[in-house]
Amino acid sequence: MDREFVAMIERAHHGQEYKGGIPYKHHLHRVAHLVVHAVEMNGERCDLQELAKAALAHDSLEDTSLTERELLKYCKPLTVEWVKALTKPVDEEHPPRKKYHAQLLAAGEEACLIKLADLFDNMMTGSRRIKENSLDWTRDVFLPIMDDAHRAMQAVDFRCFDKAGRQLQEMCKYAFEMLQDEIRRWET
Repeated sequence: MDREFVAMIERAHHGQEYKGGIPYKHHLHRVAHLVVHAVEMNGERCDLQELAKAALAHDSLEDTSLTERELLKYCKPLTVEWVKALTKPVDEEHPPRKKYHAQLLAAGEEACLIKLADLFDNMMTGSRRIKENSLDWTRDVFLPIMDDAHRAMQAVDFRCFDKAGRQLQEMCKYAFEMLQDEIRRWET
């Protein structure tokens, strides 16, 4: 992947951290690696560089000052469309989840693959960080958000990325069950 693009994304997210001091860029790289690996290992075809760029930038328009124009210097227009689809509307602090999920579905399967990789990483991270985030927040805020997103993405009928889509859906199903199990263990 283009080093200048990676550096721009990392600079934009500089200083963003999970509780405990883990740089947020680690999440972005895991999502990019996971989605590319799922497509590659299942022998499905697409522009993996552009898929990786969209995955790496998936939170950039939402959580940084980066603009579509800046992304277009390094990405194809379709790639920026995927990033836009992964971006919650800035005019709404808590947009209706169904509206956001419809936005993802309309953008195509690539955006849905990236969202699945994002959900998987968020749920795996969340299940390991219940103490830092608090049990109440994890159970009462994070779990319902993950439940809605997980259900929406489980309903996607992948046609172009049938194998990678199903693999990521299964991984998310596992991660959601794991998150629920971890919450139950912390409650007892």
